[in-house]
Amino acid sequence: MIGLLRFREMGCAPPDGYALRPSVLHMRARAVALSPSLEVRSAHRAAVRALDVERAHGRFVLAGDAEGLIAIYDVREPLGAGGRRAGEPYVAKPLARVPKAHRFAIAALCWYPPDPGLFVTAAYDGLVRAWDADALQPALDFELHGRVYALHLSPVASSHGLVAVGSEESAVRLCDLRSGARTHLLHGHSAPVWAVQWSTGREHVLASGSRDGRALMWDVRRPGAVHALDRAHAGARGGRAEGGEGGVAGAQRRRASAHDGGVNGLLFSPDGSELLTFGKDDRLRLWDAESGRLLHVSYEGAANAAPRNITLAATACGGPGTAHACAYVPCGRLLHVYEWATGALVSRLRGHFERVNAVALADGAVGGAAELLLSASDDASICAWAPPSDALGAAPAATAAPPSRAPIAATARQAARPARGARAAGAARRTSRPVGAAGARARAPVDRADAARVGARLNEDAWSDADEASGDGDDGLAPGWSG
Repeated sequence: MIGLLRFREMGCAPPDGYALRPSVLHMRARAVALSPSLEVRSAHRAAVRALDVERAHGRFVLAGDAEGLIAIYDVREPLGAGGRRAGEPYVAKPLARVPKAHRFAIAALCWYPPDPGLFVTAAYDGLVRAWDADALQPALDFELHGRVYALHLSPVASSHGLVAVGSEESAVRLCDLRSGARTHLLHGHSAPVWAVQWSTGREHVLASGSRDGRALMWDVRRPGAVHALDRAHAGARGGRAEGGEGGVAGAQRRRASAHDGGVNGLLFSPDGSELLTFGKDDRLRLWDAESGRLLHVSYEGAANAAPRNITLAATACGGPGTAHACAYVPCGRLLHVYEWATGALVSRLRGHFERVNAVALADGAVGGAAELLLSASDDASICAWAPPSDALGAAPAATAAPPSRAPIAATARQAARPARGARAAGAARRTSRPVGAAGARARAPVDRADAARVGARLNEDAWSDADEASGDGDDGLAPGWSG
C-alpha cells in the first residue's frame, strides 16, 4: 500500500489510480463491522434460512424463513427521508410480506437477475415457485419429489432462463422459466443434492454438491459431468465424472470425493475462474474451475454447522483475477472473512446469537466492494455490515451513475393499485417476461396494507427522482442512492 502511494507520488502510477484502487477497496472489505448507519428490523419470528439482494439496484433484499414467510426490505435510505437525528441509524423496515408463501420452511430464494420484478423461491414442500413481484402472487410452479434444498439462477445468462435445483433426488434438476418446463435432469450424485451454483464467468457452467461428499461441475450443453472434484489428487487434471461420456479410467476405478462429509456450500470466484467448496468435514477447499484441480490453499478455522444448504459470498474489490478478493463464510454464530487467494483468516464477525445461514452482498458499491454485507441467522435477525467510515477514508470517488429505478417503482405502483387493475397490468407484464404459463396458479395470502405502503413510498421516490433529474429538486435533500 505504501509502495503504491510512493509510485503515484513519483508519477509512476497511472493518473486514474487503477493500481491503488483495488488495494483501497480490499482494505475496506477486510474492515467490515456491524453498520452504525443501518439497522434491518426483521419481520421474521422464525429462523431466516435464505437471503438475496437484487442486482439491478443493489438495495432490495429478499428473505425467507422457516415458517414460509417472505419479506422484502429496502436497505438504502429513500430520497428525502427525514426525521432522524444525527448519528441515528436508518431503520430498514419490511416493505412487503407474504405470510404463507410456502406450506413448509423456505430453503432457498433468488431474484431473477435481469429483472427485479420476478423472484424464485424453493421450500421443503417440494415446490419451486416463480413470483410476480407486481402483484406479490405466484406466476409459475414446478412440483418436485421431496424437499428442495437449494436453487440458483445464473447471474450472467443471456441465452437461457434455467433455474438449477437441488433436492432429495440424487440428480440436479433444471427448470426453464421461459417455457415452464422441467428440461434437464443431471445424474452423477448418489445422495440428495444440497448445493447448486452457476458460474459467474460462463453461463452454461454449473457446480453441484451433495450429501455423498462429491462436488461435480457440469456444462449443461453436454451429457455427463465435466469434472468430479477429487481431493486425493491435488495437481492432477480433473476428468469427466463417473457415468459421464469418455470418463477417465482412474475416475472410473474409484469414487472421486471432494470432502469427507457432505458438500453444502459452493461459491465461484467473482471472475468465475475458481470454485470454493464447503463441506461437513469443516473444510474449505479451492479448485481451478477450468481443469478441476485442487489448489493448495488452506483456510484455517472454518466450522460448518449448517444441516443443509449454506450461502457464501465474495467480493472482487475491483482488481483483476482473485488477488484482491475476499470470501465471507458463515461458521456457526460467526461470519469469517478470508483472503480468497491465500486463505488467511482476516476477521471473525460477531453479531448473531445463533447459527448464521446465509450471507449476501449489495453490489451497488464501487467495483463490487463490500460496502454493504447482509447476514441471516436462526435467531430470526438480519444483520448489516459495512466498513467503518474511517477505514482509509471514504470509498474512491469514481462511482458509477445511479441506475434507473423504473422496474421497482413500477412494481410498487402495480402492488398499490386496486385488484382489478393489478390483475390486468400483471397479465400484460407477464406476457413480456420470460415466464411460461403453467396451469392454475396458487393464490398466496398477501398483506395488502403492506403492498399499499410499498406503492406510496416508492411512488414518492420515483417523483423525487424525476424532480431531481429536471433540476427542480431540493439541493438540501440527502441522496437516496449510495451506489
